[in-house]
Amino acid sequence: MNAFHVARGPHRAATTLGAAILLVPVLAQASGAWKPSDIANSFGDENFVSIATGRRQPVSDAPSVASVITRKQIERMPATDIYDVLETVPGIHVSHSSYRLFPVISIRGIQTEKNPQVLMLVNGVPMTQVFQGDRGFSDHIPLASVQRIEVIRGPGSALYGADAFAGVINIITRSPDDIDGTETGIRVGSFDSDAAWLLQSGHWGGVNAGLSVEYQDSSGDPGRIVNSDAQTIFDHLQGTHASRAPGPLSTGYRRLDTRLELDGDQWTAHVWNWQLRDVGVGPGLAQALDPTGEAQVGSTLADFTWRTPPDGAHWSTQTRVSYLDVNARSRQVLYPPGANLPIGSDGNVDPTSSNNVLFTDGLIGNPNVREHHSRVDFSATWTGASSHVVRRSRSR
Repeated sequence: MNAFHVARGPHRAATTLGAAILLVPVLAQASGAWKPSDIANSFGDENFVSIATGRRQPVSDAPSVASVITRKQIERMPATDIYDVLETVPGIHVSHSSYRLFPVISIRGIQTEKNPQVLMLVNGVPMTQVFQGDRGFSDHIPLASVQRIEVIRGPGSALYGADAFAGVINIITRSPDDIDGTETGIRVGSFDSDAAWLLQSGHWGGVNAGLSVEYQDSSGDPGRIVNSDAQTIFDHLQGTHASRAPGPLSTGYRRLDTRLELDGDQWTAHVWNWQLRDVGVGPGLAQALDPTGEAQVGSTLADFTWRTPPDGAHWSTQTRVSYLDVNARSRQVLYPPGANLPIGSDGNVDPTSSNNVLFTDGLIGNPNVREHHSRVDFSATWTGASSHVVRRSRSR
């Protein structure tokens, strides 16, 4: 997509807090003498990574193949979403699934259409949804709100569980300290695509606050033409002419993201709400063109982290409580009006069935998904040894 981008406002280094989801004890080589600021400054520049062991350390010392993309690097890219950024990481390729053209992240060639083997985190909180085992609609995160992206290429299941079979991606959003006053920006591009954002930081009564609001919309690319679809096959078999092919894919959308972060001396709170409207269904849920189908999604992610500094026994702790709510509704015409389809005994389309049914108004589907996810993550770190750090974490 060709785009024109205007933004203004200063940028400062990130100081947000990282993930604590380890399920086994981790013995990590320390990069030097421990400092109290190591816990608060969980994320440094591109030379440091936190998701490899759950603790900030130099990338060169990380026991995994890790990459870091910083805010400065993102600003130098002609990128409009996180997938443009991930394409710059060696060993990662982003394609699109046949289901609504969802992004599929391939790490070292490992991928499936739903892509459940790549774990995506936002400020350390998993975005995995149960319905399909993927990221759902939560993956289109505005770049204006992103301070840093950390990537583990290769298995991370020993630390993060089965969802991290191929790799882990942690997206760290911008803290109040990363937003100096007010920042605004606009972006316009082809396919009637545009975006506008506002970021604001402030300080009230010992609490740092940062607010980010971004709106995006696009009518989609009308040049992506499908010459034949699933209905074309049934038309040939049944002698009908119901298919809407040739025709363009349905790729339009509208999205509003609102994010708030509050930082105290020993705690951090995030609230992120995103609303998706008029989301196109790509090639159609049944691989039959559906220009009128659309999805509406509303979701909220909230987390609260409490940290205790090291005591006399060299122990420090971190506790995080998070909640993810997802509410997705859709209205889809799986097969167009006039489709004459073979229907099996279970009521589904079955090409081997001889029971043909004429759908005068089309085969209509309105699937809805509602999920609630609650998590509690706890970690304890011991720094009593001169050259090692012991960390223990649990999640429920």
